[in-house]
Formats: sequence, C-alpha cells, structure tokens
Amino acid sequence: MKKIILYGILSLILFNSTICVAGSRTAKGLSEIDKLAITAGAAQACNADRDKMTTYEMIVSRILVNPTRSEQAEQAVLTAYARKKLQTYQEQKSSPEIDCHEVLERFNNMPLFRSTVYRDGTLKLPDGKIIKPVRPVKFDEKPRPKQLMKSQSGK
Repeated sequence: MKKIILYGILSLILFNSTICVAGSRTAKGLSEIDKLAITAGAAQACNADRDKMTTYEMIVSRILVNPTRSEQAEQAVLTAYARKKLQTYQEQKSSPEIDCHEVLERFNNMPLFRSTVYRDGTLKLPDGKIIKPVRPVKFDEKPRPKQLMKSQSGK
C-alpha cells in the first residue's frame, strides 16, 4: 500500500497525472502539502543530494507559504509539511517499498528544478507561473551559516 501511494504521488508530481490508489481513492485526494512532503521525505530517506534537497525545500516553501495571509497560517502549513515529510522519511527508512534508485531518479528529474528563484524571493515555475513572496527577502542580505555560528558563540 505504501509503495503504491509513494509511487503514485511521485508520478503525479513528476508527470502531472493521477493514478488510482487503493481502489476508489486517488492521489487527487491528497493535499498539495502531503504530495510535496511525501516527495521530500522519500528523497531524503534515500540520501538525495544535499544541494537538490536545499533547492527543493526553498522552492516548496515559496509554493506553500505564498497563499498564507498570516504568520499563524504559515506556521500551520509548514508544520503539517514537516510532520508528513518526517512520517514518509521514517516509513521509507524502516521499510523501503520503493527502490531508492527509482525515487532518486524521479526526484532529480522533477520539472520543479527548472524553476528560477530571483534575489527578492520571487519564484518562476517551469510552466511560467510566477509566485511573489509574501514578505520579500534579499538573499544576499541574509547572514551565511558561518556568520550565524560566530554570532551565537560570541554571546
């Protein structure tokens, strides 16, 4: 059952199609949050490339957070995403029903990776859809991880 669900969701996201999952239930019944989280959890459990995962998470965060209108709604969406991602990660690690080679191949070839992220946080998807950030951020103004570690250790 897990194999069918994961395979179906990966196929849905990659090829924009739907498949039947467990009889009358279809992948359409899953929320966008679940679809994106399942993909991330399975890829991470299969040791996906760190740079690809970082890029995926950045793009997904824009897609999920953009429609929210409050910080509380944003936090709720991101929490739901993180929980589903963790659940999928644990399932894939404990009983891998889909071959990791197949998961990674599909993950690495996702059309989502042809998206463009601009300095202000605007995202242009491969289909031409543009997602502007709720709160624009200049990427070059954010401190780098090493700077964060230095500032935390200097308390």
